[in-house]
Amino acid sequence: MNETQRKYLISRIEELARQKEKAITEKFTVPAKRLAFEEKLKMILDKKVKLIPVAEIKYHTRFVDAYDFSKYCNDRYVDSKAADLIKQLNQEKKKMLDVAVFGKEADALGAIPKFEKAIDKIFK
Repeated sequence: MNETQRKYLISRIEELARQKEKAITEKFTVPAKRLAFEEKLKMILDKKVKLIPVAEIKYHTRFVDAYDFSKYCNDRYVDSKAADLIKQLNQEKKKMLDVAVFGKEADALGAIPKFEKAIDKIFK
């Protein structure tokens, strides 16, 4: 296997890992929850939310922002399961890169299909 083929093999392994990491991140991303002003106002009037501590209220706060909506609103985030899967993916990627760089030619040629099978097991 010449240098060009080895570089291509390495770039394919890295590209497959990037694609799989993106798929994992997208699957385990929890979307943000937001409330409209009218929904917040209704919750305040229905006494479903409490005032935040006075020390945390800023001088120029709108009155609806003086209430704690943390139970009903959140920012978008990636679930912790994704971090575990990405860690496994990276470990498998390192193994395959080692085979591509240091392994025998026959092992290196079979690295991409072997890597695809391994990462499919990680992320079903």
